[in-house]
Amino acid sequence: MFARLPLTALRTFEAAARLGSFKTAADELSVTPAAVAHQVKTLEQTYGVLLFERTGQGVRLTDAGEQLQHQVHGALRELLASVQALAPAPDAQALTLTTTAAFASLWLIPRLGISIAATRMFTCGWRPPIRWWTCNAKALSTWRCAR
Repeated sequence: MFARLPLTALRTFEAAARLGSFKTAADELSVTPAAVAHQVKTLEQTYGVLLFERTGQGVRLTDAGEQLQHQVHGALRELLASVQALAPAPDAQALTLTTTAAFASLWLIPRLGISIAATRMFTCGWRPPIRWWTCNAKALSTWRCAR
């Protein structure tokens, strides 16, 4: 049903329309302005309608572009709300520590264990780094303690 829906192009179009600039949209999406222009051009060719007027000063939405931007923005906002509803609510009294694995195992854990055992008011958990590939030579560990 949705297999042929160009979600990437629609998301790119929405950013460009909302921000009024292919360059600014490219910065937000972490792509090049040429990639934004290509996605918009693909949408325009697929549906046979001009979405932006290109001028020497930049881009401006056409009437069709304004109508599509309004609809796409609302749909993306609803999608975002749907996926955010899946995430657990953040704990306002949580402490999150991020450190190297070596420091955590040799210094932090022994001291943290004593503190937690003494109070019995906290629960702690460990999770590996989400973006492990961004760490240089040292792996980071994240500890989360909550009341």
